[in-house]
Amino acid sequence: MITQEASSKFLGFLYQIERALYRIFVSEHNSTIFGIETADDVVEEISFDNGQLHVSFEQDKHALGTSGQPYKDSSKNLWHTLHIWLSTMKDAREKYEEISYCLVTNKNVGNNTLANSLSKAQTDKQIKAALKELRKQEKIITGEVKRIAGQVLNYSEDDLEFLIKNIVLLDNHGTISGLETKPATISLFHLPSEINEHAEVIYHSLLGLIVDKCKSAWKIREPAILTKEPFFNLLNAEINRIKRKKFIDQPILKTSYRKYLEEDQTSHIFIEQLQTIGKNTDACNHALLNYWAFYAEKIRLQDTGEIPLSAWEDRNDELYHRWLDITFNLTEPDNTPEKKLTHSQEIYSITMNPDYRASLSGNDTANSYFTIGNYHALANHPEDLLFVHWHDTYKKCKDK
Repeated sequence: MITQEASSKFLGFLYQIERALYRIFVSEHNSTIFGIETADDVVEEISFDNGQLHVSFEQDKHALGTSGQPYKDSSKNLWHTLHIWLSTMKDAREKYEEISYCLVTNKNVGNNTLANSLSKAQTDKQIKAALKELRKQEKIITGEVKRIAGQVLNYSEDDLEFLIKNIVLLDNHGTISGLETKPATISLFHLPSEINEHAEVIYHSLLGLIVDKCKSAWKIREPAILTKEPFFNLLNAEINRIKRKKFIDQPILKTSYRKYLEEDQTSHIFIEQLQTIGKNTDACNHALLNYWAFYAEKIRLQDTGEIPLSAWEDRNDELYHRWLDITFNLTEPDNTPEKKLTHSQEIYSITMNPDYRASLSGNDTANSYFTIGNYHALANHPEDLLFVHWHDTYKKCKDK
């Protein structure tokens, strides 16, 4: 049985990695490194050319729709977080020139809250007023949180004022746009319009990379430290992969072959060739389907403008010379009609091997019809230089 505690922990970790991914793509500094479950839920450390270091410590609290906001004035979430930050402040102040302590949640915390007052305090007067409010709240807290609040207020006034000055409340998802974390992060990918429908797949791929890196680090008891480059590289790879898939052959049933097949009233040379080497009606009909499926995909790909004419010419040249190599590598048959027919059938069978799929414009192709249909197109025009034939009768047509 899945308990509420287990599901809350999972959602909490998921929220952390979503926040880490958002910070990776919103960061303007290439030198930034990010930690997950290191000194805080998410840590962003920026190093500058002058040797200065800036850091943001982020405490992430995800609340379900039916739950209230997690940083209530007397909540353990708020006071425990303040205590964690104060306990590590001495080392942090020695290492970093600038520090931000971020309270992050998907919920609206509200204006009349202690967390909001702490975040807004910037001037000396506001900071002292916020500290006074903090002390006032500590006096009315009860239970376990009372002990934690007492530990917080035991720190020096200088530490408490420094903490208050550098607290940043990032509620309502904590994104610049105000969008939820996922759509806000996706908007930072700046995807081309034709890739938008794949945005969630790309997003989950990038989240998966964070999870893999965390697992690898934690297995060897190392901190999970991330840099920007692998994520931008993966984003570009995903975009290129989808573009290649979009501009390479679809499965045969997704092509427009039916339209061309139904309108086909032409007598095709390649069909005559197949009949000459003994292919039956079913085989010829299947060849016709492959031919029109290839033709339909070629038209679609040409219309995208992504495949240059030279790529089609190169592919035809590759297919033609492969057919020549197959022809020349087979032993010449005895000069009898039966042997010649068997020889032609063998050349056709090897050439049309469905496992061979010719590339196009440097990209692999996925479907056998896209190569077989291309061969049928080459076998349909005896006037062309790259005419492919299966029987000597059609070699004579070309020679003419």
